Amino acid sequence: MKRYTKGIFHLSFVLLFALSMGAGIIQADSGPRLRIIHVATGLPNVDIYWGDTILFQNVFYKYITNYIPIASDSNPRTFRILPFGEKPINAQDIPFGETPGFVFEGDQDFTVVAAGNLLSITYLRLVDDNNNLPGVGTSKVRIVHAAFDTPATEFCLTDVCHTLAYREYTDYFLMDPGTYTPSVRLNGTDLPYLEVPPLHLQDNSIHTIFLTGQSYGQPGLQLLYSYDAGDGLYPDQTPTDPGGDAPSTGPAPVYPPATGVFLPAKLMGLIAGVILVVAGAAGFWVIRK
Repeated sequence: MKRYTKGIFHLSFVLLFALSMGAGIIQADSGPRLRIIHVATGLPNVDIYWGDTILFQNVFYKYITNYIPIASDSNPRTFRILPFGEKPINAQDIPFGETPGFVFEGDQDFTVVAAGNLLSITYLRLVDDNNNLPGVGTSKVRIVHAAFDTPATEFCLTDVCHTLAYREYTDYFLMDPGTYTPSVRLNGTDLPYLEVPPLHLQDNSIHTIFLTGQSYGQPGLQLLYSYDAGDGLYPDQTPTDPGGDAPSTGPAPVYPPATGVFLPAKLMGLIAGVILVVAGAAGFWVIRK
C-alpha cells in the first residue's frame, strides 16, 4: 500500500509540473515580441542592449532582425546601442545614445527603427505591427519614411499613393498579390538615383517598405523591403539575409538565446518534455523500489 501511495504522489507531482510548464509556455507565446531595424547611416556594426541585457549582436546597416519575445512591462524601457564588441560600463559610456522610453506590453509585435546618421540618431517605434494575415487572395502593406535628410516624399504602388515626411508611416493597406515597382517622387520630381528593386507581394502575406539612405551623400536613397508574416519565405529574403550591405568579414548577427535570457516557447516545450520524461522515469523507479 505504501508503494502505491508513493507512486500516486510522484505521478501527481509530474502532472502538476506539466500544468505549470504548459502555463509558462502559453504565457511566452502570448507576450510582446520585438525586432530592431538598423538604417542609421555611417554607423559601424552595433550591439543592442536592453538595460544590461544584450538583445542583438553585430547588427549591420539595413539589417532587419527577427522578432524575439520580451517581458511585458508597462514601465518605459530604453535601449542602448554600442559598437560591436564593446561592453557598457555606465550611462555615459554610450557612443550612440539611448532610445526614448518605450512601453512594450500586451500580445503585440513591435518594431524599433534606428534611423538618422552618426551625428544624430533618431529612434522610431512603430505603434503596432499587426501581423494577422489578411486572408487568401490579398496582401497587406505599409510604408515607413526612414531617410533622415529627405523631405516629404510620395510613394505609389500602381494608383495607391501616400505622402510621408521623415519618421512618418502609413497604416496597413491591402493590395493584390503580385510583383510591383514602387514609384517614389520627391517634391513632384522623380528620383532617378533611387534603388527600386521589384516588390513581390505574396498571397496572404504582410510586408513593410522602408525608405532608407540619404538624398545627399552615401549611401544613397534605397527602398528596403521586409517580409513580416506569411505562409512561406519571401523569394528574395531569408531570415538570415540582411537585404542590404553585409560586412565583408566577421560573423553574421547573433540572436537570443545567446545570452540565455530569452528562450523561445518551442525550446521551452522541448526542455519541459525532457524534464517530464526524466521525472516520470524517476517516479516509476521509486515505485518499483
